[in-house]
Amino acid sequence: MDTSKLTNQQFFDNAVTGVIGQGGPSIGGNTCVYRAPDGKKCAAGHNILDEEYDAGFEFGQTPGGMVAVDLCARLSRWSAVDVDLAARCQSNHDAPALDKGLGGKAFLRSYVELSLRTARQFGLNTTALDAAAEKAGL
Repeated sequence: MDTSKLTNQQFFDNAVTGVIGQGGPSIGGNTCVYRAPDGKKCAAGHNILDEEYDAGFEFGQTPGGMVAVDLCARLSRWSAVDVDLAARCQSNHDAPALDKGLGGKAFLRSYVELSLRTARQFGLNTTALDAAAEKAGL
């Protein structure tokens, strides 16, 4: 992953290709996590470099954990990312997994649908999303 400052498009592309490519959500215990024990990452987690990651970002590791909006202020590579986009990308991952309890293809279909809405809202290109969804057979 490029270590320069992320644009909104790069953040979105990293999130959607990562989540779709791994085939499901990043779950640890009963919640979504940036990095799960099985190696999966959430939408925001796919934008955190290994050397930037701190287990304290996770819920349960610190009081309240850190939400994607907080990471925009903390991680210098995220400083150009729209905080509303970061929050929406995170919600696109968390809502189908937690609120709807979806996994596998059902999770991915919901995640793709939500991500398409986000792309439209923020004026983003969906080429990477479309390619990842096609590759996953969605």
